[in-house]
Amino acid sequence: MTRRYSPEFIMTGEGPYDIQGQYYATYTRAAVDHTPLMRYIDSELPIICAVTDHLDRNRVNMCLMNRYIVSYEPRNFKGRLGEFPRIMEYGGKVDALRRRYKDRLWDVVFNSTQGAIVVIER
Repeated sequence: MTRRYSPEFIMTGEGPYDIQGQYYATYTRAAVDHTPLMRYIDSELPIICAVTDHLDRNRVNMCLMNRYIVSYEPRNFKGRLGEFPRIMEYGGKVDALRRRYKDRLWDVVFNSTQGAIVVIER
């Protein structure tokens, strides 16, 4: 029903069963160094990941690396997006990077065994 309403609308659940991935996205609060198992199970599954801290660039970078959708949740839903100006700006840059290189960063086959190192120089 939601796809008919809007193809861009995502319905999600925290920890749905594998088979439910055809209907629901999944949501995670995984640690930055976690193994992205759901990507191995279903490489096309929309996965949404929480960014709860106002300086959590590592979590945003993890979202880029694992093809997760960023969900900004200031102070675990006890804050406001206005408290997140720097991380929102950084996340916007990451989203712009994703859009610019969509064919290399988003519409790709997940294969974490090949590895990559990203270095940010200032």
